[in-house]
Amino acid sequence: MKKIHLYLCGGLGNQLFEYAAARNLAIQNKAKLFLDTKTGFYTDLRDSTKFSLKVNELKDIKLVNFNIFFLIYRIFQKVFKIKKNIFNFMNQKVIDESKLNFYDKNIKNITFEKNIYLVGYFQSKLYFEENENKILDEIWPQKPTNENYLKLKDEISKENSVCIGIRMHENIDKELGLKISKDRKKKMIEGIGGITPESFYLTSLEKIVEKIDKPEFFIFSSKDVNTKSLISNSKILKKYPVTLITGDKGFENAYDNLWLMSYCKNFIISNSTLYWWGAYFSKKKYNKNYVLCSSNFPNKNTCLVEWEKIKI
Repeated sequence: MKKIHLYLCGGLGNQLFEYAAARNLAIQNKAKLFLDTKTGFYTDLRDSTKFSLKVNELKDIKLVNFNIFFLIYRIFQKVFKIKKNIFNFMNQKVIDESKLNFYDKNIKNITFEKNIYLVGYFQSKLYFEENENKILDEIWPQKPTNENYLKLKDEISKENSVCIGIRMHENIDKELGLKISKDRKKKMIEGIGGITPESFYLTSLEKIVEKIDKPEFFIFSSKDVNTKSLISNSKILKKYPVTLITGDKGFENAYDNLWLMSYCKNFIISNSTLYWWGAYFSKKKYNKNYVLCSSNFPNKNTCLVEWEKIKI
């Protein structure tokens, strides 16, 4: 039996991309998919994240708590700086997409006889488009039980609703369990595209008011403080209704945030895969939406071609 082993890492947005790419590859090759739910989170030097996928909805998978192969590979790759993205290691075939900043069609066309090990973020719809509907059925966010979300559903479903997704990377503060300096934090953030500057949101807001009559804004972020400068500096946000949807206000569940975002009609999204999925679920729900997308995603093929990419 063919087996695909997936090294999961990062937050929920990244995990959804990783799973979708691996599941697509498994379906195409009639292979069993093994999800490593521990190794990638123990060895993630950037974020304090954990396995977040809703396993009850996933099909034809097996969970593995720890995969020693991935640990050995990560150490080896860190030391020897392997540049190839498809190669053999310890008599096993490895695909390491993390070295790429674009969609590589060769990954989907890979041939293997027994085991394949996947490492990377796979941040493009192109990695799972062949089995898109089947995969979306498995990962689609379910209705929350938290009343905070349910109360906002009708408001955010209006035609003039605009979701603004702000990401500030305040969760990046340690490496190997140790507190890091400001310079090191800056370097780590730059490695994932950097922080989307305020100018992106201000430019996008100008475009939104040209297209959307009397917009109502719903700002998603982990903390209230991340939104203060933008609200203070934007005449548009001072003029029209604004609702904050943050962890400080009780909106802490990433899956529930995705569910709520999926009902919004228009988007301004930073380089966050979580917000990407919110806009993507909305597009699948309504068939179309208006999305202004940050250009500083690490993968140049992340934003959909129909979304308007704003250069940073």
